[in-house]
Amino acid sequence: MLEKLRQIKDMGLSAALRMALNEKFSRYGKISNLRLDTSAHRLLVDVLLEGESEETTLVVEEYELLRDGDAAVIRLGKITASRAWLEQAMNDAADRMLQERRLRVEHPAIAKVLKAVL
Repeated sequence: MLEKLRQIKDMGLSAALRMALNEKFSRYGKISNLRLDTSAHRLLVDVLLEGESEETTLVVEEYELLRDGDAAVIRLGKITASRAWLEQAMNDAADRMLQERRLRVEHPAIAKVLKAVL
């Protein structure tokens, strides 16, 4: 029963996060699928990058999802990608441009879901 509730929570968080990230990063491409596994602290993202004909898969290991008022904060762990250059660029950007690898996502849908589950 608890596993089923966790799966429902993960599906809701995944949908809200996909919508928010698509809005925030639309200039780079479109996320077609986002799977959040709260028990493994793993985030899998399938994205069609602008100018590409095939999707790229990103995996964020050991993420942490936090609530900060009405915003969500994702602390990013190690990022892997199906393209080596993108993996290096994503980890470099997370290290250099985000304080403590934290990405703030301000979106009403995320706030609603977080208030319900966190």
